[in-house]
Amino acid sequence: MIPFPGWLQMTGRSMCRSPQPKSTHRSHCALQAKNPQANPPRAVTGPILLTGLAHCASCGGAMPLRTGTSKNRNVCRYYTCSSAARIGKTGCRGRSIPMEKLDQLVTEHVADRILVPERLGALL
Repeated sequence: MIPFPGWLQMTGRSMCRSPQPKSTHRSHCALQAKNPQANPPRAVTGPILLTGLAHCASCGGAMPLRTGTSKNRNVCRYYTCSSAARIGKTGCRGRSIPMEKLDQLVTEHVADRILVPERLGALL
């Protein structure tokens, strides 16, 4: 319920300021949430499978992709706890997992649990 026009309401991760009457506030907020200028498309269409979805089991912080280079110049990609990187070991002990390993585990789990013949019929 909106107490007065222009009231700020939380919708997902963004603030929604609606100059509309109460009846169109919901649709205004829905359009604002889908605005590509407010929500960058790279988070949806990027090449990293778990962008914005992976969270640390210890502290609940986000686990963005981090890269590193080995001695023989191979680039290593890891999902690493952002709290540990930002705050240090006092914020979190700093979990890291190779990108390929976590992507494979998630993909196999989805295939085993969701993409079963009984559910595929309902999905199609």
